[in-house]
Amino acid sequence: MCLPLKLSSEIFFIYPVSSTIFFHLKIIIMQKVVVLVGSPDFTSDHYDKLWESIRAAGHSHPKGLLSHVGFANPDGGWQVVDVWESAEAFAEFGEILFSIVQKLGVNLPEPKIIPAYYFYQEQTESVPA
Repeated sequence: MCLPLKLSSEIFFIYPVSSTIFFHLKIIIMQKVVVLVGSPDFTSDHYDKLWESIRAAGHSHPKGLLSHVGFANPDGGWQVVDVWESAEAFAEFGEILFSIVQKLGVNLPEPKIIPAYYFYQEQTESVPA
């Protein structure tokens, strides 16, 4: 008999080996994250050049990126809001992204990475041909 125990974003499976000894297997759930990046000094021109460079480097569809929105911030500057499969997925792409940011000379603050509580993703139905 397996006893699952969920603590925050981790699940522990506890297997009784004997009446007094338990063996446990810890599985970490890859939690989706929201990534916020923006600055009053970041412009639509910077954003366009950044995406051109990302595409030119062969990363127009970064692995793990679920949603991306870029927009003019009403308080000034430009803002980006992404949803990623996990912080690890963003970190992997972040190495590529921030090397491009440095090459372009764009001054961006550290991104804010926030665990997502809920993510709605539209389900599409396949239609037989």
